[in-house]
Amino acid sequence: MPPVRKSTLLRLHLALCLSLALPGSACFPPDTDRCAGIDCGDHGACVVVGGAPRCECAIGYVQLGSQCVTTPDGGVDGQTSCGNGVADESEICDGDDLRGRTCESLGFQGGALACRATCDYFDTTGCDTSCGDGLAGGSEACDSTDLSNETCESLGYYGGALACTASCQFNTTGCTGRCGDGIILFGVEACDGTNLGGRNCTSVGFHRGTLACDASCQHDVSGCELFCGDGILQAAYESCEGTDLGGATCESIGYSGGGPLACQADCSFDVSGCVSVCGNGLIDTGEVCDDGNTLGGDGCSADCSSAQGHIVFVSDRTGRFELWTMTDDGSNLAQLTFAASGSDTCEGAHGPRWSPDGSRVAFRYGGDAVTCGGDPTIYVVNSDGTGLTSVLQAPVTGGLSWARDGQGIIYTAGTDRTLRIVDVTTSVDASFYDGQNQELDPDMHPFVDLIAFSQFIAGGDYPGIFSVRVDGSALQQLVGGCLSGCGLQSARWSSNGARLLYRQGGGIFWIDVATTVGATVLSGGAELVVDWMTDTRVVFQTAPPASDISAINIDGTGAQLLTTDPAFDGEPDWHPGRRDTDLDGVLDFEDNCVLVPNSNQLDLDLDGVGDACD
Repeated sequence: MPPVRKSTLLRLHLALCLSLALPGSACFPPDTDRCAGIDCGDHGACVVVGGAPRCECAIGYVQLGSQCVTTPDGGVDGQTSCGNGVADESEICDGDDLRGRTCESLGFQGGALACRATCDYFDTTGCDTSCGDGLAGGSEACDSTDLSNETCESLGYYGGALACTASCQFNTTGCTGRCGDGIILFGVEACDGTNLGGRNCTSVGFHRGTLACDASCQHDVSGCELFCGDGILQAAYESCEGTDLGGATCESIGYSGGGPLACQADCSFDVSGCVSVCGNGLIDTGEVCDDGNTLGGDGCSADCSSAQGHIVFVSDRTGRFELWTMTDDGSNLAQLTFAASGSDTCEGAHGPRWSPDGSRVAFRYGGDAVTCGGDPTIYVVNSDGTGLTSVLQAPVTGGLSWARDGQGIIYTAGTDRTLRIVDVTTSVDASFYDGQNQELDPDMHPFVDLIAFSQFIAGGDYPGIFSVRVDGSALQQLVGGCLSGCGLQSARWSSNGARLLYRQGGGIFWIDVATTVGATVLSGGAELVVDWMTDTRVVFQTAPPASDISAINIDGTGAQLLTTDPAFDGEPDWHPGRRDTDLDGVLDFEDNCVLVPNSNQLDLDLDGVGDACD
């Protein structure tokens, strides 16, 4: 039952005091000292009436001794006669017996006073009130600062500040989310109504079935079935189960040297016994990379034990804005594009992004359509500089992102800044996502159909970073919390999809999307474009006047300048190249758990992060 409203108790006290013709000094707020030692229980509060303390009880409760207790069937063990029309000693009122009280004597302007069916409190809903007098009653939910003892939490929200409108009704705009509004509150709700956040039965370790959402906005798995560890090989979902390998061998899954194959507890293959052969183009156990030869200096070492990623960036060191590449230690610098013109920020190549497999680079030729005017052209070029192809001329605004299949390029278009996608082969262009606000700088998750983007609003501010399914569902705010001057931009998923990197106010930050735990990488000195360089290191463009490419660990250590040319070097994008850091036979750019071996890439909760990393 709801607690007794303090404002109502004070009005009742004052009315009773005045009706008994007590001295004026006795009619001020009750002396709380007289309530010392009186415990009315969880359903009442002690007040002083006529100089004597007593319990005022919540609806559905009456005073019995010094406690407020329930009144089943109108009484407690026959010790009260509520309902007989006579207000006895334990009752405030009973039926028409109001002990002579009226709406006016209780502080209202008039109206018809009644008694609640429980005889423990007056029913004031028929009393006349004046909105703005500071007293909540009658049809008013609140009045000025009198919120009738309600809060955001008592109204079903998770928190925030409740207020009152000029018409004396609750203003809940300052309240924070609630179960049942259809919007998943990140970190509090797993789902909300029919919005399951893109999850299904595999989210909790099952292989199939129908996932639902319960009344508390948590997943209901009663409709799910089949799981790893049930002793039955489910070939559609598992690589193996116990000793049942489904007929697979080291050779059949690409290990040229053979060896004993086993099964791990997560129903993925244990390839630790398989034998590798360096130089055959297969990433085997013990090999970090294998590019099909035993030469060094080409991205993979001669013994297949170490590999380097690649950075593509923009530089005007030739007098024009061109694309350049280098390995992730700053070596092997090479020019990738050779344009005939483009000497300022509204010309030349900008916004380069590696394709998922690292074989191509997409970029924009020409400046931002809104800032510079005109329609830039989206190009694609092979990683060796060949095959330069014009894909689409359009009012491109901001950065680009590849679709997960490497066939489409997602971009922000026009002054309304909606997300669109163009096919790199056919140049067919279509709408991708149009939210309630403007979207900028999209970045596609490496393993699930989830896009992260910066929100843009009038005045040039970026107050939040959001994610949304490619079908427009399950919109979630991942980063926010400020109203203006936020500058939340350049969102980038880590290569294993677990973390989100972003820039705010010249600083670099990251957040773990599942746990909401994050940290500051760099408090200042970074220009707009930042990117992951492995899952524990970041590459970024330093702020002017230097404008160099730099790298730093996510804990703020290990800072390293990768370029020191006096020209502009910026807009970096990193790709891991052909390497397998955890030696599980899956290249890093395809691996949903880069640092822990998981050859079958199981992701039962469909969050884009391999179960081995969850």
